[in-house]
Amino acid sequence: MTNVAVKLLSAQHRRSLELFTLENGTLALKPIQGECPHRAFVISIQKSGTYLLAKLLEELGLVDLETHIWLDGFSDYRGKSLEEKVTMARNYTVDLPVEVTASLIQEGQFAVGHLYHEWRTVQLLSGFVRLVTIRDARDALASMMRFELRRLQADPLRNPSGRAWIHEPSGQDRMRAFLETMGGQLINDFEKIQPWWNTPGTIVVRFEQLLGDLGRDEQLSTVRAIIAALDLSSRFDPERILSRSLFQQTLTYSGARSQHKEFWSPKVDDIFKQLGGDRINAAMGYPLSHES
Repeated sequence: MTNVAVKLLSAQHRRSLELFTLENGTLALKPIQGECPHRAFVISIQKSGTYLLAKLLEELGLVDLETHIWLDGFSDYRGKSLEEKVTMARNYTVDLPVEVTASLIQEGQFAVGHLYHEWRTVQLLSGFVRLVTIRDARDALASMMRFELRRLQADPLRNPSGRAWIHEPSGQDRMRAFLETMGGQLINDFEKIQPWWNTPGTIVVRFEQLLGDLGRDEQLSTVRAIIAALDLSSRFDPERILSRSLFQQTLTYSGARSQHKEFWSPKVDDIFKQLGGDRINAAMGYPLSHES
């Protein structure tokens, strides 16, 4: 196994990226591969179970590349602690187009990201097992607010022009200010990710299914569908995989499940609808009313 240091030059970042040459001569972000015969990618709307599904894939023997990928770059979290990933995330950005990054994911490995559905991403991921996670948009936004609050409090230099909302005193006031500041961009992201849900060959994983909201049978059926999509052996026990994946410490897990009702109000819901959140929920099959 050969290590290769590649120097990346960009207007924003200048850093070395460690790559590895596998036995077949291909370059990879990690030198090891799982037994899975496929490359996998978790495409998610923000806070819909990205790292929960990543943990589940790890339990199935796939190698987590610890990279969060977007169209023109990625966060290189390899070898970093959870605290480092939260408090210093902006220091780990690598400017590299997705065309290059996707080529560094090899069989038995996976990466995650909020990748927009575009012609080029569809082509790039055509040979991957694509797992798309979705969640009631209200709950996803409430969870994102809690996570972003944690990141901004931990890193005083992060997003200097978009952090005033963290000083709002109450949960509902803070949620309103968060949506006014970041809601438009997040819902725009949801809309650009949305077409993946209807792309042939994509496995859609509802957060609520994985958590068991729709019953134990649906929960286990979801895990079995993931195992089947990856062409993995039936030796994997869905119940054991779930027990080892749920409620574990991951990058974005806050210690408790976020549900929007704690942070919602009629005023917050008005902003949500003005931004198009109700359209996204309708497209995903979630209730239009926040009181449902």
